[in-house]
Amino acid sequence: MLPEAGSYVLALLNSRAGVWFMHTFSGVPLGGFLALQWPIMREFPIPLAERPQHDALVALVERILKAKRSDGAADTAALEREIDERVYRLYGLTAEEIQIVEKAI
Repeated sequence: MLPEAGSYVLALLNSRAGVWFMHTFSGVPLGGFLALQWPIMREFPIPLAERPQHDALVALVERILKAKRSDGAADTAALEREIDERVYRLYGLTAEEIQIVEKAI
């Protein structure tokens, strides 16, 4: 596994689409504690990204981590939103599907 693969998967799991998926398919209501266990993770779809898409997500995750290391209260909302938008495109979600995720989270 490539070292940056962890950051790529981190972007997917922490995106709004990833959180929605894990809660929807685990049966744990949003806002409830979700333990990332094998039965849930086994079903989590990880899309294959072209290198530029992959690298852009990894760079965003690294920027967020760097900001949070410097200042735990750093506002990374814009970077997180960019990750969400990129993840929606990776999964090929329609505007209607994005609204379902956005309303749920």
